[in-house]
Amino acid sequence: MLGALVDGFYGPPPWVFVGPMQMVTNLLSPEQALLDTGTYSTGTTITQGGAGTTADGLRYGRSLNVSGGAEVALHRRDSQTERLPVVPGIPVTASIYGSGGAAIRLDWISNTGGFISNVTSAAGSGSWTRRVLKATPPSNAAGAQMVVVGATGFTMPAFTWTTDTAPWSPGKGSNAVTVDGLAEAVQMAVQDAPNMRRGSASFTIQELN
Repeated sequence: MLGALVDGFYGPPPWVFVGPMQMVTNLLSPEQALLDTGTYSTGTTITQGGAGTTADGLRYGRSLNVSGGAEVALHRRDSQTERLPVVPGIPVTASIYGSGGAAIRLDWISNTGGFISNVTSAAGSGSWTRRVLKATPPSNAAGAQMVVVGATGFTMPAFTWTTDTAPWSPGKGSNAVTVDGLAEAVQMAVQDAPNMRRGSASFTIQELN
């Protein structure tokens, strides 16, 4: 199946890479998790904020100020919307630290980029408290878009393939990669013995900027 992927059987690259540690820490890219310019929707009511401390004592170095009830779409690259990878039936958890009535909405996206449906968390309260949305992608979902609604400010977004709310982590997501140098070394190939056919594979995952 890996060879078929590399040969283009499932479509051309780039692809999304989801490693074991990425899926349980934060599938946002490093830039997206730190709210770099170009990774979120813009407007006169969305401005860069400063550093501070969350309600549970975590230091953050950057935040966004939001006014006028603006919605803020996350997970962008150079101001262009990307989708977070999901697998139907595998639960996900999205979170932020927010102020005001900040809540999280996930828009489910099909493999052709079409909108399917969405789910929204309850509005939170307090200043710089953790806001969390746990959801399960529908059967035809291939991606999700994470949107913050009702916030006066927020920071430290995260997205994981977990049912628990993991401690915030800088992003580790890789949303555009190629697989290069796929090589196979035959270890065993016995006729008429399906359980005695083995090989090892090596390859390089190259992230694209």
